[in-house]
Amino acid sequence: MNYGNSLRQYTVMNVIVIRVANYLLVNVYLSCVGSNDRLLICDDIVMNISAWRDRYLDCKLVIAGDFNVDLDKSNDAIVNCITAFAESCLSEPFRVAA
Repeated sequence: MNYGNSLRQYTVMNVIVIRVANYLLVNVYLSCVGSNDRLLICDDIVMNISAWRDRYLDCKLVIAGDFNVDLDKSNDAIVNCITAFAESCLSEPFRVAA
């Protein structure tokens, strides 16, 4: 299938963002518990995704990957970071697929 100019890609450590047609596909890898600067990295990833979302508001956003976090733990700073991002930035309901 030929997407012409509708295929764009951005890659940095821990995040890959690809635009295909009207979809913004984001793959995330968040280091495991106990890693140095994990919360700082998570904040950076969230800000990065937000910037791409703001740039491509016409696209549907799909985020997948390995967050290395139990989203049921409400007292975890990483969970709070991810949940706050999802609730403030995403127009669709926040869904977790196992």
